[in-house]
Formats: sequence, structure tokens, C-alpha cells
Amino acid sequence: MEMTIHAFRMLDKTDEKGYFTCDLHHLIHFRFEGVSDIQFDQLTWANILFELGFELQTPSGFKVILESVMSNDGSDGTFFAERGTVVSVIPCDSRGKLLPLL
Repeated sequence: MEMTIHAFRMLDKTDEKGYFTCDLHHLIHFRFEGVSDIQFDQLTWANILFELGFELQTPSGFKVILESVMSNDGSDGTFFAERGTVVSVIPCDSRGKLLPLL
């Protein structure tokens, strides 16, 4: 299983509309192998994650937890993986568009 997440740092400053400002936008591409026990009932491709977490379950794997801000009943996405790799971390703009190479 592969997934790409648009991650950023939320600052304690707000813009003129009162929204928190963000910086350090990156697209992080993950690859997971030996995936099982997928629970994505409340997740869609355009979900907003509050947190991506990892819990060691056994010596041979870990649980991936996708905590959604869009879940109104506490349901989040989870799955078990034997291995995981960060394939790439690429800078992007606030809309997830790749930045031009310098």
C-alpha cells in the first residue's frame, strides 16, 4: 500500500481572516508492505488528518493510525503493516503543488 500525505507546520499566528497560518509544506510518500486488517470506513481520498501515528504491535509489525478531523464519531483509519518506508519528502506550496526546482 502506498500513500502520499500533504504535511505542514501550523503556527500560532493567524491571518487577516482569523485562520491559523502554516509553513513547511511537504508531500510525504509512504510505502507499506505486508499490509493487513485495513479499517478505512470513515476515510476518503480527500480526508483531513489530525495525526498520523505508529504503534509497535509485535516484533514483526506495527499499527498505522490515521486520526481524522472529519470523523464525527471517533472512527479513524487503521491498518497493520510488517514494513514501512518513507519513499520521499518533497517541498510543496500550501495547496500541495510541487515547488519549481531551483
